[in-house]
Amino acid sequence: MELTDTFILNNSDILFEDFDDEIVAINLKSGYYYSINGSGILIWELLIKSFSPRQIIKVHTNAFPGTDTEFEQSVKDFITGLESEGLLVQSGEEDKNAEISEDFVQKIRSENKAIQKLPVFEKYTDQQELLLLDPIHEVSDIGWPDRKEDSPENE
Repeated sequence: MELTDTFILNNSDILFEDFDDEIVAINLKSGYYYSINGSGILIWELLIKSFSPRQIIKVHTNAFPGTDTEFEQSVKDFITGLESEGLLVQSGEEDKNAEISEDFVQKIRSENKAIQKLPVFEKYTDQQELLLLDPIHEVSDIGWPDRKEDSPENE
C-alpha cells in the first residue's frame, strides 16, 4: 500500500452499518464481522469516498492539531487490516493530491469532536457459522428460490 493509493468498498462481499459511535462491517464470504471505532470511523468514511491515506492523514492533522507521528503509522496499519480482511480493495487510481479546503477541515472538526483517538479495528469470528448458513448467499442472480448451480446441495 502506498500513501497515494485510493480504495473502494468490496461491494460484492461486504455490508456495513454506521451506528454513530461504531461501524459494524460484515464479510459475507468469510462470515466474519468487524467493529470500527475511534478515528477509524472517520478514516473509513473518507476511504470509501476515495480519499488516499496521505489525504486522510492531512485532514486529520489539520482538524486535530497536535496529532503525533504514531497516528500516521496507525492509519497505515488500519488500512492494511481492512484490505487484508477483504473489506476494501485498491481502486487502481492514485489520489490527485487535491487541496483540502479549510471549510472541509472545519466540518470534520465540528462533526468529529471525539474522534481524536487512534483507529480501532476488531475482528469477530463467533457468528461465522450462522452467517455462512444463510441460504440467501446460495441463490442465483435471479434470486430466491433459485439456487446457484454450483451450490453443494445441488450436487
